[in-house]
Amino acid sequence: MCALCGLSGESSAHLFISCPVVSSIWYSVSYWLGWEFVSPRDLLGHFEAFVGLGADRKARNIFSLVWLAVVWSIWKSRNDVIFSGRPFSVDVLVDRAKRSSWIWFSEVGPSSRSGGVRCSGSWWCIGVVGVLA
Repeated sequence: MCALCGLSGESSAHLFISCPVVSSIWYSVSYWLGWEFVSPRDLLGHFEAFVGLGADRKARNIFSLVWLAVVWSIWKSRNDVIFSGRPFSVDVLVDRAKRSSWIWFSEVGPSSRSGGVRCSGSWWCIGVVGVLA
């Protein structure tokens, strides 16, 4: 049984894409990114569609990093519920994904590999769209 919604058996597609709780997470992340995102039903298609929102290589790299941070945060939150009995919160998970993606981005972002993208962590939490300009 899915630890997040309790409505369905747990599979990778359900846990990361079709779970109604997770759908609200992807909606919040899409809103934060400033994009409208229609979610495919399989994991690879979801990743490709999400990353494909980026207009250029820099944007696709950032969206890829954000997607990975969201998936990692979902997995970590799921494990917290199952193994530690911690309560689950969509807002906490979305904040965790934002923080994780910022930390990961800041490790490589200011380097020459990032195309010179620079921003602050607080600005990142407001919205990533300005970073892509």
